[in-house]
Amino acid sequence: MLKRYVAIRYAVLLAVAAIARVILPFSSQFTYASVFETKLTPHYVGMWANFDGEHYLRIAREGYHGIERAFFPLWPLLINAVHKASGLDMLIVGVILSQVFLLAALLIMSSLLQSVFRFKHPHRFIALLLLYPTSFYFSAVYTEALFLLLVSASLLFMYKKYTIPLIITLILASLTRIQGVFFNNSTFLYFLSA
Repeated sequence: MLKRYVAIRYAVLLAVAAIARVILPFSSQFTYASVFETKLTPHYVGMWANFDGEHYLRIAREGYHGIERAFFPLWPLLINAVHKASGLDMLIVGVILSQVFLLAALLIMSSLLQSVFRFKHPHRFIALLLLYPTSFYFSAVYTEALFLLLVSASLLFMYKKYTIPLIITLILASLTRIQGVFFNNSTFLYFLSA
């Protein structure tokens, strides 16, 4: 499964990277161009943090200011913590964390699909997810991979009735995206009906 994941994932990422470089090249007119102004960051890494990624990196580096209040805190806190622990550039940390969280989410989803939903071939679902045209967001310095990991883990914990890990992942999901708050509500309703 890991070999398939790597092959599919990087084939899609290379295709997206090639197309993005032509269609949407990095510009110094982007909101926080200074976030990427480092001699150590090649273009093919910096392009994974455009738009919202710029905001997350700025929050990780400088904390919250005016317009960043719309962005939830867990992702920039993780980037900052790993940056401080490793000494790596925050952009590199964000890209690496996205890849690690995506892989962990896919492993948990595979387990969830097999054990709870009785899928015989969960790798097909995972391949379709990775081949979906917008799946490149899971590799960007966005919250998508982290949120997918937390929701997948929450569902697995919910169906296996692991209460404490479920509560922890639900809290973390709520600190990642607004959808995490709504996911908490639906999980609570599930427990009321069970």
